[in-house]
Amino acid sequence: GIMNSYDSIPKKTKEAMDVFSDYFTSVDFSDEKRIKVLLDEYFTSYKSSLNSQGSYYMQRRAKKTASHQGAFNEITHGISQFYSVLKFLKMDIHDIQKRLLKIHKTILSSGCVIFSIADSDSSKVFEENLSDFINKAELTPLLKKKEIDEDSFKSLTLLEGESYSDSSREIFTLNTQVGYLSSGYPVSPMCTKENAAEVILAKYLSGSLLWEKIRTKGGAYGASASTQGINDGFFCTTYRDPNPEKSLKIFSECFKIASKEKLSCEDLSRFVTGNYGEAHQPHSPYSDGWIGIWRFLSSITDEDRKLQNCLELDVSSEDIQKAAERLYKYSLQPERNSSAVIIDKSKKKKKNTGIIVDLPL
Repeated sequence: GIMNSYDSIPKKTKEAMDVFSDYFTSVDFSDEKRIKVLLDEYFTSYKSSLNSQGSYYMQRRAKKTASHQGAFNEITHGISQFYSVLKFLKMDIHDIQKRLLKIHKTILSSGCVIFSIADSDSSKVFEENLSDFINKAELTPLLKKKEIDEDSFKSLTLLEGESYSDSSREIFTLNTQVGYLSSGYPVSPMCTKENAAEVILAKYLSGSLLWEKIRTKGGAYGASASTQGINDGFFCTTYRDPNPEKSLKIFSECFKIASKEKLSCEDLSRFVTGNYGEAHQPHSPYSDGWIGIWRFLSSITDEDRKLQNCLELDVSSEDIQKAAERLYKYSLQPERNSSAVIIDKSKKKKKNTGIIVDLPL
């Protein structure tokens, strides 16, 4: 879904609600010049970010078919969105206006859920003015979820001429001095011993093997591993990488090494403690509120979190070896992993495996 939010100081809660209600009802797409300027700015922003934040886009491509949320994130914030903006720029301005009006109408008619995260004083004012806010914003209850074929939805992430069979290996080319890579592998379900081991393995790889082989020896600015979402996958990513295609092979090599070498008690304790500290670091009230909303929407309960924490604290060196062995096997099975890479156009070769996309920059 689409999430809209506002922040305000407690004494301005009512005024903020009044302004926010106008956000829903005062939408105007009549200014053709303004729409064109916004589209141009949006496209320019995308072009510059592809060079500076390539790892962000490659990770979204690598996880695009891992889950419904992964597909949604790619469609709304990834390379897919870049091509959508490009398509809009080529459309007649009046067709764009009609499309935007239709989208706005569809969003409002679909209903909504309202979350309020505030202190006691602000919450009281919010509740007192909630009915007026709903009426002014013309909000309605959330409609029943539509049943959508998952494969059809995920197919929206495919680029022109692309199919599922070749979309798991994507090579994007542009004029750049450095590259970016992200590779995804299956991950075990949350709140299982296997998933807890994969979480700690990610910390181990990020702070040891990947850093040594890709950052120190390979010359990349950064390399990391992480588990994403609830069951989105296990991802290895490089940042400003002079040889990202070589790094893809190193990912597999690191899994193999981690499956053979047993961590010392000291190193295991360091990675487990570091993971726990990162998971429990203090956040601002604003951040805590957003994290709470995400967990609520993802159906992650406090009991789930406690169980996951306990499992992660209980991970053994043997558990990590088994997790690394699973991922090593996945890395050797093309159907069990996906990758997306940005390279310089001069490095494009016939022997490159996967679909090659020349980004229109």
